[in-house]
Order: sequence, then C-alpha cells, then structure tokens
Amino acid sequence: MASATMECDFFSILPNEVLCLIFYHIRPFQQLLSVTSVICRRWRQIIFNEQFTNEYYKIKYRQLNLIGWWNFNNSESVGYDSSGLIGRKYTINGTPWIDQCFLGNCAVFDGHSSIQVPVMNYQQYQIEFYSISLWVNFDSIDYVGRNVFLAAWQDDLDKNWIHLACQRNYIQSQVMIFNLFRCQYDCIAHNAHIDQGTWYHIVVRVSHQKQELWINGELSGVKEMINPRGGTVIFRSPNEGTCSQLKMSMPNVLTIGAKNKLYEDSWYGGRLADISIWNCWLETKEIRAISQQKCSVGQMKIGTYLFLNLCNTSLMS
Repeated sequence: MASATMECDFFSILPNEVLCLIFYHIRPFQQLLSVTSVICRRWRQIIFNEQFTNEYYKIKYRQLNLIGWWNFNNSESVGYDSSGLIGRKYTINGTPWIDQCFLGNCAVFDGHSSIQVPVMNYQQYQIEFYSISLWVNFDSIDYVGRNVFLAAWQDDLDKNWIHLACQRNYIQSQVMIFNLFRCQYDCIAHNAHIDQGTWYHIVVRVSHQKQELWINGELSGVKEMINPRGGTVIFRSPNEGTCSQLKMSMPNVLTIGAKNKLYEDSWYGGRLADISIWNCWLETKEIRAISQQKCSVGQMKIGTYLFLNLCNTSLMS
C-alpha cells in the first residue's frame, strides 16, 4: 500500500498530457486498467474518458501490431501498403482500379484482376496468431463453387496461409495445418447470408487452435483446429504426428482480389475496402465499433463506442 501511494505521489507531479502519452503505450487495454490502482483516482479519471480511449486505439499507437493496410487512398498506386511495412512492393495482374465508396476509396476487381504482394521475406507475416479485417461488396452472387477474394494460397501446400471466399452466398475462411499430414480447416459463416451490392465488414481471427469469422460485428463462425478429424486431410503420413507437432502454413504471396495468380477458384469481381492485417487478434470491441460506425480501422472511435454502450460491461474485453 505504501509503495503504491509513493508511486501515485511521483506521478502526481506529471501533467495529464504526459501521463496520456505513457498510458497510450501500455498494452493491452486490460493491462492498462490493472495498473491503475484504486488509490490513483487521477489515473482512472484520465483512462475512463471517451477522448483518451479513442486516442489509445488510433493507428499511430497500434503501429507495431499493424503489418498490412490497404486503404486505397493512394490514387496513383492501387497496391500501396499504408502500414509502413511493404509500401510499393507489389505486382498487378489485370487492371484493378480505385473508386469511391462510403469509406472514401475502394479497389474494384473485374474477375480477372489482382494485386500480388510478396510477404515471404517479412518475419512479421510468419506468424500463427493474426487478424484480417476488410470491407467487401459483391457485384454478383450467382457463384458456382468457391470464389476467393483475398488469399495467401499457393501451389506449395506449405504456403497455404489463409483464404477468404464466398461460397453459395456464405463467407468462408480456410487455413492449412501441416506436419506429417496436411489438413485443411474450413470455417463457414452459415448464419450470415450474403446479398449482392451490399457492403459487409468481415474479420477473421486465426490462432494455432481455431479460426473465428465475424460478419458485421457478430461472431458468425468458429472452427477448432486442434484435431485433424475436424478438417479435410489433404495428405496423411503413415506415422501421423500428435497435435503438439502441428504447424500452420506460412504465407508466400498475399493476393488481393483473387486466390492466386492462376485465378483458381478466384473471385468473379466486386469491391474491397480498408484491408488490414494484424499480428494479434483484434479485440471484440474494435470489431464491433468498426462495424457499428461503418468506418475504416484508421477512423474507429473505441471510446465513443464504449461510452454509448456503458450498460454492457463485457464490451471492456
């Protein structure tokens, strides 16, 4: 108790602006809440504030977690990565172009266009725990089979990281786990039917253990990935490994607007906006705030969202 009092006395000489700058870098949000002792009333007053929380979740304080961001705000470079990691290192297939949408800008694909982003040499992408967030609008829903609009899915099975697709009017994510066998796990959002010409906010959260699909702020699909019996076995060795030996495939080339450069199972066309990739799981309140506010990840106001929904204490998670 005495040390906590001394700590609060020390920080009491700092102005609120300096304390805010310190607090912005304490992550995750739950840890920040835990370090605010019940003695430090001033700290709590700073943190439990709409403006502070909005600022806390801004991109400039989340930069370490953001590894890819295609907001299509560079009209001269449709494949430009605004995260600061890859930048202009991409190639174009076909003629995708930039158009306006409710977020500002989006990329338009005609069914024969894609953006190829090499990520194999970036350690930030060689991960088993990540999130992808994007807005998507389908020009047509008369699909036959699986149509992929974002993927890192190559001919080499060890490079099948993830794909996002529409199959029979439902959104689907797909992940490959491998070692002595290779097993494909499909997560389908059965309770979220897709309509033509409508914008949908999609988030997929992936870990070594499971996938989660979120559609318009609602958890719409979960797929456990701890047992090969839960997926489709592509290849099996006579000496099948245990779950502890399983690995996730790592990405080679990220393809926006198609499954791969060969256009296998690829998208008939539509619009994509505000694609962001994170080396962490986006928090539930972030996913729901983006969907509710119909905004990009750079415009979301988590504090505003939380203070509008104060009755729901689970939102703080």
